[in-house]
Amino acid sequence: EGEGNAEVPAGSNIIWTIRTVNTDQLLLADDSGSKKLVGKGNSWNYQKTISNNLDYELICKNNNGLLTNYDYKISIVKDLYPTVDISDSRDSTTSDDVYVQGVIQDDYGFSKLEIIESRDGRETIKEIPIKAKGIYEQFYYTLVPDSTSVFYFFRIYDNDRIGGPKYTDSRKLSLRTVTKKELENINNQLADSINSKLSSGMNAIDQMEKKISEFKMDQLVGDLKPWEIQEKVKELNLLKKQVVDFLNNVSKTNKEFTENEKLLKYNEELTEKAKQIKDLMEGLLDDEMKELLKQFEEMAKEFNAQKAEDLTEKMELNLEKLKEQMEMSLELFKKYGMEKDLLQQADKLNNMADSLQKDQTKQEDSAGNFKDEFKKWEQEFEKKLAEDKELKKPMGLEDMKKERDDVRDAADDLAKKDSGSKPAEKRSKAAKSLKDLAKKMKSMLGQTGGGDGQNVDLEELRQIRNSLNDFSQKQEDLNKRIDKMNVINPTFSAVVKEQKELEEKFIGIRDSLKSMGFKQPVITKIVGTELFHVETSMR
Repeated sequence: EGEGNAEVPAGSNIIWTIRTVNTDQLLLADDSGSKKLVGKGNSWNYQKTISNNLDYELICKNNNGLLTNYDYKISIVKDLYPTVDISDSRDSTTSDDVYVQGVIQDDYGFSKLEIIESRDGRETIKEIPIKAKGIYEQFYYTLVPDSTSVFYFFRIYDNDRIGGPKYTDSRKLSLRTVTKKELENINNQLADSINSKLSSGMNAIDQMEKKISEFKMDQLVGDLKPWEIQEKVKELNLLKKQVVDFLNNVSKTNKEFTENEKLLKYNEELTEKAKQIKDLMEGLLDDEMKELLKQFEEMAKEFNAQKAEDLTEKMELNLEKLKEQMEMSLELFKKYGMEKDLLQQADKLNNMADSLQKDQTKQEDSAGNFKDEFKKWEQEFEKKLAEDKELKKPMGLEDMKKERDDVRDAADDLAKKDSGSKPAEKRSKAAKSLKDLAKKMKSMLGQTGGGDGQNVDLEELRQIRNSLNDFSQKQEDLNKRIDKMNVINPTFSAVVKEQKELEEKFIGIRDSLKSMGFKQPVITKIVGTELFHVETSMR
């Protein structure tokens, strides 16, 4: 009696414990024949290793000649392959090391885990210690990539004792340290993508503002049918989705760009500025805007004319603020790229100067190489001057005409054979003119330590602060006077006139603040948010 059907792994050692009634003899019969079991009383035991499916029969007999048969079955469960899943991460702030976290599983345990390095078709295998008796385990491993292309993967073996250990390979990790030039090319592409997405996002906002304005006008006329309202709201939500997608993509792309800039290690000031711009772009879609967009989605489900009017009014104001923030972010991002390129151009000048002083070629060869290199440099610099003029708030780059003329004069002097100066002296003079130009260039960018540009901005901030304090005090005084009068008061019209004058005065303060926002990433976010609240309050 009892259950005889079972599922077991191949190679299992099966022990039968059988209890019977009125049985003097017990036989177990299968494909290989029958076997008389040994028992005591009505209790019987049997043991056998099972490698394949087994159909068997128990035959009970007694001394009275009575016989009963029982059919049973044991099925072999296939031993599955082990599994291995890995994830990798890199901490770019500390090193180029790649950290791998893995998980291995098998239904009956493991025999070994290996890390395999494949380099130029040759594999190097190293075993990683694991707990062989477990069926689930996490492991950690650190990889150190180099400049050559290498594949890494992990191989886990199970402990199949019948068919032999089976193994499974993880996905392959293709690792190689990226050269500085390659990383610069990657970031140039990311920068182009950010510029494009910000511009496209602003175009989508323009379209959305236009559609909202049309929607408000249609509501005032009041000739929209319910289904037409739903279609227009859907259209607005589609434009809203485009704007959000652009902003999310910009944030994601800019995060990768900033991480790469850290690895390139230009200088601390540039790295900090890149981080400030990243934080600014990540915060373009603030909580207030997110809530408005959420309400806009809900309006598509249940339309209410009054709510729609209030919501579209708020959306117009917030979209205008968002577009301004995007314009500032785009301009700051372009200026960051220009500043980085100009600093690299200054470094090129210093390198040219060093090479010139070490140059041991003929005088005419030195002069020719020097002129060619400087001509290429000037072409790149002229491009930056043109790009600066195209900005909404140009950086005000100097053309450094005098310093560039000095370099060209030194190059011409180096090319002359009849000069009284020795070639080494001419090269030294030319090198000095290059270094003077580089120094002037860095000074222009505020990179020499004096921070002239920063002092100018701080003075401008002080003036704006004083104007804001004066404006705030006058507005508070005006509010107190308004609280004490009603519209029929003869002086009310004078108060209205004062309020209008204050608003006009604030336009100048606002323009100065926005101008600062186009220059300083750390100010842009504060300017956008606080300025928006002041303007909406005044409305």
